[in-house]
Amino acid sequence: FLPCDDRKEFSDRFASLLNSSDDILVFDSENNRFELSDAVEGYDRLNYVYENGGKSVLFVADNQKRLTVLEEIWIPHLQKKYDTSYGKVTFKVFGLKREEILKTVDPISEECGVEFVVYGDNLDYKVQLVYDNRSTKMDYDRAQKAFILALKDSIYAEYDVSLHQRLVDLLKLRRCVLSVAESFTGGRLASSVVSVPGASEVFYDGVVSYDSDAKVRLLGVDTSTLAKYKPCLLYTSPSP
Repeated sequence: FLPCDDRKEFSDRFASLLNSSDDILVFDSENNRFELSDAVEGYDRLNYVYENGGKSVLFVADNQKRLTVLEEIWIPHLQKKYDTSYGKVTFKVFGLKREEILKTVDPISEECGVEFVVYGDNLDYKVQLVYDNRSTKMDYDRAQKAFILALKDSIYAEYDVSLHQRLVDLLKLRRCVLSVAESFTGGRLASSVVSVPGASEVFYDGVVSYDSDAKVRLLGVDTSTLAKYKPCLLYTSPSP
């Protein structure tokens, strides 16, 4: 983390960092577009890897292009520099907390010499098994098999796809039609489903019954059920 409001201080701190590091990736979060020319002689281009004496610097100024720059410029540069390559396979997991996933993958990672990257939220996670040319195919196969066996009931895809896209695909495959009844989600479930191209083939209708009276009148929920469980508990319990 470097100061961005003072160009000289930024340059001095960056020059010090350059002396102690081999590879530096700079994100310009406020789009100040420092060109680092004061800190690194000859470095005056944006989104360009500066390489001199074993030192590599990439300065990413455009927030919208960060991922593209990383994938198309920075990672290939480091692969070539360090003579390494990597591959990855993606799994989508739903219904587990991040801590539960990490508790499963950490021992597999340590035993097989591969890495797992976990990111997402709301119990919907993308888990990537990452391996490089230091890993053998046997290590990768063992890691993948162990992961699938451990989380088989929570894996909903073995490629990068959203949960609602996967739902629509399965409904089409099984020739089913979906109707939804929502309460506190306020229509977000229906909105997610219909955002998928082709959802009209499998989505029939949706009802948002927020008030208890609407639950009784529109959905036929028994008043005794509402009195016993309360609406907030009724719709968070598992379906029978």
